[in-house]
Amino acid sequence: MKKGRIILMLIFENQLNNHMEFPVEAFIQDNSIQEVSVPEHWHECFELLYILEGEALQRVNANTFEVKSGDFLFLYNGDIHATYCSNNVKTRIFVLKFMPSVIHSDFLNTYGSKYLIPFLSPDYSISHLTDVQKSIIQKLFSQIESEIVTENSGYQLFVRGYILQLLGFLTREEIVLPFINSHTYAENKNLESILAYIETNFNKDLNLGDISMISNMNYSYTSRYFKQITGKNFKQYLDYVRIAEVNRLLFETDHTITEIANLCGFSSSQTLCRTYKRLMGISPSKMRNQPIQN
Repeated sequence: MKKGRIILMLIFENQLNNHMEFPVEAFIQDNSIQEVSVPEHWHECFELLYILEGEALQRVNANTFEVKSGDFLFLYNGDIHATYCSNNVKTRIFVLKFMPSVIHSDFLNTYGSKYLIPFLSPDYSISHLTDVQKSIIQKLFSQIESEIVTENSGYQLFVRGYILQLLGFLTREEIVLPFINSHTYAENKNLESILAYIETNFNKDLNLGDISMISNMNYSYTSRYFKQITGKNFKQYLDYVRIAEVNRLLFETDHTITEIANLCGFSSSQTLCRTYKRLMGISPSKMRNQPIQN
């Protein structure tokens, strides 16, 4: 640790992972039973929060806001988030976490990438549900929790089915609008290898010419191909991957901004800061040092 600096260490939560037989977790946070104070952390699973009662202070990446009874929040893998509840207000929050592999669906097809879905999906959004929406979502949450707690024969199939119902309802109601890939297998055949190459070599001087070489496509077609499949261009994705790694290093190490820039493939700390501010809406220094107000 560099002398004179205090770093807020971010927690990587590895409770759920693809090595588990059934990586799903559902539970209720209740501050009348135990204090709800969940510091900044991130994980590779998706997390759904439904506020059953009361209110809480939520932080997602650089944004801090209040949530209250009836609010719903979908957190993507890699989102830096925290939840704090005041002891003066009884609060209950239903939490559902699952790895994308649980549902085996193009709805959340990652193509082997831990960055693709959050990159292509809209930024987090807080949804204020109608009474009908509350009723349906609360019922599905309760069914998922019951199956996980009882673990009766076939419970994994029921949980998977309820999660798919939940995601289908959220999509139909436009509460969550995830990226859904409608392209054929033939159209997608190079995507996985391209994503893997970017995520392995983001810390190098990477450009579209490198991608065209490893994918055996010419430069112009590679650019059109990536944009056609994802709806975004190569540079946008490379910047997103680099900034995701910047976030990890900001919170997990005491490296300087210049050191992080070098480790993440940026030509300078100035370039990192410009890119970070454009994507995150805040400077990396402020992100590292900004406390959440409880």
